[in-house]
Amino acid sequence: MQRRATGLVAGSMLALALGTTAALAMPESCQKDFVPLMDKRQKYINTINGYQKRKPTAAQACSTFRGLADHNQKIAKWMTAQKEWCQIPDDMLKGVTDAQGQISQTRDNVCSAAAKQAKQIQQMKAQAAQQQQGRQPGVGSGVRLPAGAL
Repeated sequence: MQRRATGLVAGSMLALALGTTAALAMPESCQKDFVPLMDKRQKYINTINGYQKRKPTAAQACSTFRGLADHNQKIAKWMTAQKEWCQIPDDMLKGVTDAQGQISQTRDNVCSAAAKQAKQIQQMKAQAAQQQQGRQPGVGSGVRLPAGAL
């Protein structure tokens, strides 16, 4: 997953660079919407890059990739709707939509791993609880009585 996430981030950085260049050519009314969208996307990417130093839990990684996938989809929809008015180049729109496929696939893999991990933890807790119940003294619990005369 580490290599796939790194490749995803590199591709996203390229799309961001294209986005910054295109934003400069956009009318001011478009920049007002586009720049905050790209800034939020960059925050997700920075969080993912930070995972190389500080390992996240599977649930944290799933949440981050889910947020990035949802937000990138929002950007793609905005770019499609505003393509003509905001003079968005075809290659930039294609880059964002292509990245969406990679982001979604990575999200699915990460979230699947998180679900498996959560299930394993739940099973381990249930197993530990069963073992704990089996150790409690009571009738038929296997407590040995002393042998010999009392």
